[in-house]
Amino acid sequence: MMLIRGRVVGESLDGEIVRVGCKETCYNLPNCILAFMDSHNHCILFDFNSTIQLKVEETDEPLFVAFKTWLPSDSCPIYSEMLPVVKIGEDTIPWTKTSNTFNFLKCVGDWKMFQRPSGITVCMQPISLYQNISLTEARDYCEGLGYKMTGLGTVEEAQWAFKKMNEIHPNLKQWEGFWMDGHRNCTPPLKADCQVFSWTDGYTVGNKALAAADISYHNWGDPRIYHNCLQMGRPQYGKVFNDVDCNGTDIFFGVICGYRLY
Repeated sequence: MMLIRGRVVGESLDGEIVRVGCKETCYNLPNCILAFMDSHNHCILFDFNSTIQLKVEETDEPLFVAFKTWLPSDSCPIYSEMLPVVKIGEDTIPWTKTSNTFNFLKCVGDWKMFQRPSGITVCMQPISLYQNISLTEARDYCEGLGYKMTGLGTVEEAQWAFKKMNEIHPNLKQWEGFWMDGHRNCTPPLKADCQVFSWTDGYTVGNKALAAADISYHNWGDPRIYHNCLQMGRPQYGKVFNDVDCNGTDIFFGVICGYRLY
């Protein structure tokens, strides 16, 4: 446990329970990430599963915050270089510090966190819906939750999303899958084998994930039907992306939603 003089912003210890050994209790609870206490043993514990965001300010008052953290075993960093890290759950989540404030922020629920090479962090989740879902319905579903129909920016994201999609919808057949963000963007724009896609989610850039994870390009038999949208699915030859008709519905069973965390 890392103990500092501090307070959790927005939380008051007035009327809180007296819990002898507050920080020890947090240490022994598997999902506790932080204990906030005063010199009279008034105490609040914060659970990983029910906490999305926390802000801790350093203070000279007789208030204390104990972070459950993991520090390097082969060194003892000075306080100014010490940043708590949460290792509960699937993702390792570091606290960040600005001036005299520690900040904790994680994805909602069991959504997956990815730190992209661009420096931003995104959260995403494939969601199984119903058979024959249209592109508009898929996008509206994500936006109805307050998120975006997401693009995939790295191979790691693509591999995770493909695995997760098959876990939550294990009966997908060949060519079936989930909608994702992405629209063919080329000159001429309707070239069937064009491998350049643009994104509308506001945080995905580039086509590295598509190039590395490989995409199945098909225009089927009708030259008037262009497959300019993207699907995370089960095309042929072990590929995980498929370019699809933006007006199609019959091979879509869900959507990949996401949002930028910071």
